[in-house]
Amino acid sequence: MTSPSRRLAIETNEAAYGWITGVHVQWGFANEMTENIGNISNDGSPSLSDREASTSGTSSASGVGSAGIERVQTPSSEQVEPGFASAWKWVLPLVLYMLVPTVLSMLGVTSISDKVYDGPRPEISDTGWMWIVIAQVSIVAVVLLLNFRDYLTALPFGVSAWTLPLGIVGLLAWVGICGLELENQLAELIPTLKAYMPPRPSINPSQSFPDPTCFLIFLCFRFAGLVVVVPIAEELFLRGYLLRMLQQYAWWELPMKSLLIQAVLYSSIYGLLTHPTDAVAAIIWFAGVTIWVRWSNRFWDGVVIHAITNLCLGLYVMQYQQWHLW
Repeated sequence: MTSPSRRLAIETNEAAYGWITGVHVQWGFANEMTENIGNISNDGSPSLSDREASTSGTSSASGVGSAGIERVQTPSSEQVEPGFASAWKWVLPLVLYMLVPTVLSMLGVTSISDKVYDGPRPEISDTGWMWIVIAQVSIVAVVLLLNFRDYLTALPFGVSAWTLPLGIVGLLAWVGICGLELENQLAELIPTLKAYMPPRPSINPSQSFPDPTCFLIFLCFRFAGLVVVVPIAEELFLRGYLLRMLQQYAWWELPMKSLLIQAVLYSSIYGLLTHPTDAVAAIIWFAGVTIWVRWSNRFWDGVVIHAITNLCLGLYVMQYQQWHLW
């Protein structure tokens, strides 16, 4: 006959095993253990009536153990991750967009527009640059389309009417702040910053593509990336995944309105790291969009604001030949 202490140890081990494997033990088991402990007779043996009640209770329930334990599978967020919450779906598009030029350069596909020539620049189209842009947009667009249903499942589509004026305000802020060249003024005060500020490229695509057909193809894909692919890929990574992941493990359950105020700071740091040549404008713009998305509780507001700002910026660059903002 099993001693009371041995029986209690077995029941306790079963309960511990249930927690370790993520299987919750019903409260009835805890009550039963309390009753069993209290009903141990003076000679150290459990009450017979309690043993019979425990045994009869186990025969009528499915999935019940020998000690009257009924286990109910209730997975927690950490155990069962929905398909749309796979991190790679939110990270891969932006990573691919950044890696494609590097991979193509390793394969010999490079741009000639940034090369310095001793004499006049050759009157040939920069097909390398064109193919890089085509590959970036096409590859990332395919990845986004394959996973778009998951994005909409995780973040149902909804857009505020304020996105249009906010996108235009974003353009004015970006162009106005960049025009002040605060980064260069700051670098003059702190010379060590110059090492971390790459020079702004200023390439006129009309000179890179003297062939009108190549120029048109380049512009179509350039604007497709600027207005559609980049806003979606970058917003999915930053505000769809990164900011929420930094706040809680089950990030896919966190609505935009529940983002902590620290998310605004993280957004600014992201803008600084990814746009070093336009650091001040990026810090303010990314922080502002996060504030609005948090307030409106609409993720897709950030995507549309991003798209409108980029569209207006592209048109501004084309109209006023401000190629350093390209």
